[in-house]
Amino acid sequence: MKGIDRYTIKWVAMISMLIDHLGYALIHQTNTFTTVIGTICYAIGRLAFPLFVYLLVDGFIRTRSKERFFLRLLIFALISEVPYDLAQTGRILNIGSQNVMWTLMLGFAFMWFADLVLDKDFFLNVKWIGIVMMILLGVIVTFTAITLHTDYGAYGVTAIIIQYLFVRLSKKLPDVWGIRTDLFGFMLVIILLVYMKSGEIFAAPAVLLIWNYYRKAVKKMPKLIGYAFYPAHLLVIGLISIALNHVTGGLVGEPFAWM
Repeated sequence: MKGIDRYTIKWVAMISMLIDHLGYALIHQTNTFTTVIGTICYAIGRLAFPLFVYLLVDGFIRTRSKERFFLRLLIFALISEVPYDLAQTGRILNIGSQNVMWTLMLGFAFMWFADLVLDKDFFLNVKWIGIVMMILLGVIVTFTAITLHTDYGAYGVTAIIIQYLFVRLSKKLPDVWGIRTDLFGFMLVIILLVYMKSGEIFAAPAVLLIWNYYRKAVKKMPKLIGYAFYPAHLLVIGLISIALNHVTGGLVGEPFAWM
């Protein structure tokens, strides 16, 4: 067995995200049964974000066109905002929170600039200037995530930066304390997310998937399907949630949130 390929990990991330959002939007804490089901949905959903972080960094390293990659993230961040707000709040627009595509886009922007600093004769070979600029950009994208209130916010952007730096490091250092370098970085990402919120400990099983990751995909998922799934499932969930609230007169209880 060669391992788990990118195609499989992407499907695991998408399905876990779907279950998480179904639990958040449609399951309400009205009794013990719904609380248990909501907790299960929440736990499964924790796999999604760290896996998407890993896939983003891996995709960035492999892509032939960073420009098209970034443009896709930007376009789908814009497309996803209304579906995200509908699923989150039942309103068409909510400036208090922005969808996770913005977080991924900010992380991508950092990686793109960092590649210029680390790979090329940037700033006339004055390397320290480039490194200072890279650190400054890290601060800027993190602050931007905080300001925009993007999903996972500063922790999400920092997770992408950590994973990227360890993937870069893996080219020169194959392992850290006997652990594959990119996997070690992924474990740090999980620890960071748990520090952000204790419930993220449910993301720990994702380490096993990355441990067995096989980079050469057996199958490929069309890019638009992977991107379109995010706004499409949020739109459907949002409309169902609004319909349920209309039918029940808004008496479906408080949205589920595991603490």
